[in-house]
Amino acid sequence: MNKYAVILFSLFLCACGGGGSSNIDFRQTAFSQGTEQEITGFGEVSSRIIGLTQQVGGAPVFGEGGDQGSVMSSYTNSLANVESFDTSFSGEQFVLELSRQDGTSSIVDTETATYAVGTDLTPEQNLLSNRDAVQAHTLSTTDSAWTIMGTFIEWEDDDFTNYLAAGYWIHANTETSGIEFGAFVDSPEYNQAVTVPSSGRATYTGRSAGFYVATYGPGLPYPEGTTVAGEFQGVFTMLADFDTSMVSGQVRDVDFTYESVLFPGGQAQENRTLTRTGYMLDMPATSFDSAGQFFGDDITLSHPAITFVETGGSWAGRFSEVDDANGFPRAAAGVHRGFGISASGSTALFVGAHYGSTEQYE
Repeated sequence: MNKYAVILFSLFLCACGGGGSSNIDFRQTAFSQGTEQEITGFGEVSSRIIGLTQQVGGAPVFGEGGDQGSVMSSYTNSLANVESFDTSFSGEQFVLELSRQDGTSSIVDTETATYAVGTDLTPEQNLLSNRDAVQAHTLSTTDSAWTIMGTFIEWEDDDFTNYLAAGYWIHANTETSGIEFGAFVDSPEYNQAVTVPSSGRATYTGRSAGFYVATYGPGLPYPEGTTVAGEFQGVFTMLADFDTSMVSGQVRDVDFTYESVLFPGGQAQENRTLTRTGYMLDMPATSFDSAGQFFGDDITLSHPAITFVETGGSWAGRFSEVDDANGFPRAAAGVHRGFGISASGSTALFVGAHYGSTEQYE
C-alpha cells in the first residue's frame, strides 16, 4: 500500500459519539463501523499542499441535472484540472468519481477501497436535519497513486438515493509527485437551477468542515518551522438578502478534530483532542444569479495570535430546490478555501464544504 497519506478523523462532527440508525431497515453498510488504519508519511504531502496556498484557480464546477455534481472546487500541481465530478450512494455503496481535462480520472469506491470506515448518526444526533447520517473516511490506492476522502452523508429514511454528500479529497501521484485537493457537495436537492424569491431575508446556519495545512513561524505554540495538517470543523452562517440578490457568510468556532504534527527534524506526533483554534473565515458579500448559484473571492482568514499580511481564497454555493415554510430555499450548500500568510512566515490553508439550513427539516 502506498504511504503518503494521513489518518483523517471526524469530518463534520455533528454530535458526540456514534450510534446506529434509528431504523435498521435503512442503515447504511457502505462504511463499516471499524478502526481506521494508521498511514504514515504525511509530511511530504502536506509540504506540497501548503505550496499551493496562493494558487490562482479553483473556479467552482456547478453541475446541472442528470448525474452531474452540485458544487466542486479543486486545486492541483502537476495534474490536469478536474472538470467534473459525480457521486452515487445506494446505502451499500458510495462512489466519488473525479474527471480531469486530460481524460484521466480518480475513483473512490467503498466496495474496492483499501478501507472505508465511518460512524453512524441517528436523526437526533444530526444537527442539520432530521435524517440518518454517516461521517466517514475512505482510502483508495493504485500502484502509482492514492486518493483519500472525508465525507458526511445524510439520506431520507426510505430512499438512499435522496442523499446529500459533502466532503473533501486529497489525491497524490507517487510517481510524478503530482498533488490535487478539493471539496465537494452533491445532492439531488441541488442539481437543478432554482427560482429564488424576489424579496425577503433568510439566515442559514449549519456546519463547515474539511482539511487544513499550516506552518508555524516564531512565537506560536509549536516550534518555528513545524507543519501541521488534519481536519477541522466550524459553525457556518450565511445571510441571504433576496431584495438585493446578495449573500455573505462566515465560519466561527473552528475546531481541529485531528492534527498530524511534523516538527523540524522529522519528529512527528498526532493529536486527536477536539481543540478550539481561534481561526475565523469571513466570506464577503457576493451576488447570486437567477439560478440560485453564487461565487465570491477575497475570503478573509484571521486568528487572534497571528497577524496575516495577506489573506485570500474563494467560496461558492447554491440554494436548495426545496422551500421552507416561509417560501425561502430551505438550505444552501457549497465549498470554500481560505488562506493566510504572516510577515513572520506562518501560513494557514483551509479547504472544505459548508451546508446550512433555515430549519431542521425531515
